[in-house]
Amino acid sequence: MNAILEKARLQLSRYTSLLPNVIGLEEGDSQGFVGEKLKREVRFTAHLRMMHKPLPKLPNRVTEEAEFLTENGKPVHKTPRDIPFYLVDIFTNQDPSILPVPAHCVSYKILPSEPGSILLERWIHPLTPAEAHFCEGANIGEIMRITLDAGTMQMTRIDRPAQPRKDLEAGWEIGFSYDYTEQRIGEKRYLLPARVESTLLKPDQGIRKTFEASYSDYRRYGSTATISLPEQP
Repeated sequence: MNAILEKARLQLSRYTSLLPNVIGLEEGDSQGFVGEKLKREVRFTAHLRMMHKPLPKLPNRVTEEAEFLTENGKPVHKTPRDIPFYLVDIFTNQDPSILPVPAHCVSYKILPSEPGSILLERWIHPLTPAEAHFCEGANIGEIMRITLDAGTMQMTRIDRPAQPRKDLEAGWEIGFSYDYTEQRIGEKRYLLPARVESTLLKPDQGIRKTFEASYSDYRRYGSTATISLPEQP
């Protein structure tokens, strides 16, 4: 298991350092239900940007930023907002909101998987009673499943069944899945998000909120400028 995790972390670290700044198109649908009654629906398009924004202790940090373009077919202008970048955070712990615990509060095991893939289950708990104080504030009991390509050790899917989480209001549960596929950018191919689905639940009140989005048209993000100096006399 340790060898698998080290290879996966190494691959993700290499991936992060080589990934250019990119922008893609996000198309999604968000719905809100009370019981089975649809109360609210928003169909939207947005630009998804993935950019290197180094921090003092995280020189290769990559962030995601969403800028909404349309809502229910109408143009909107909203300030871009940061969103979690699950592709790298699962193993590298770039963002404490994703994996807010030291390594000795996280365990992995290998589950049966499809040929050519490795399925890992990650859960958070104190490994010994003596280490419980290290895990204060963590999402104790959280389970997440991570699918790796056995050849490249790159992550191709993340599944988190609906569960409580400490950063949510009491009574709420959240579950999500991310799918990744290779996308061509210039002459190279990179593993990037292709689809995400998430559900936010408050079972005691029958409230359910869903979110689905797909991603396409990835390309390099950034601009260059040419400065022309005046001719010398």
